[in-house]
Amino acid sequence: MLLYQKAFGSAFDPGIVIPDFFADQSYKNDVCPCFVYCRGGGRVIVLWVDFEAPEKREYLESQRYTLELHIQGECRHRILETDSPEKVTCVLASL
Repeated sequence: MLLYQKAFGSAFDPGIVIPDFFADQSYKNDVCPCFVYCRGGGRVIVLWVDFEAPEKREYLESQRYTLELHIQGECRHRILETDSPEKVTCVLASL
């Protein structure tokens, strides 16, 4: 069982294929699964994958997929927020 499934249940489906270069860093006290891609130089791309059903999300107005750039442990730029698996997959493929 994958880490995000241990933290959020074996039925949790991210709705996309998470690229192999992302490490699953999901934690049960987070609001949703989290995957990270270390780019070097203290730069990390963080992918948050929220629940498919908006009513299961901690913040109803949030989008399912959020991609952020963190530098030295601090979020510096939100790259993408979308409910579209196609959009996030396209951006992930460009990394």
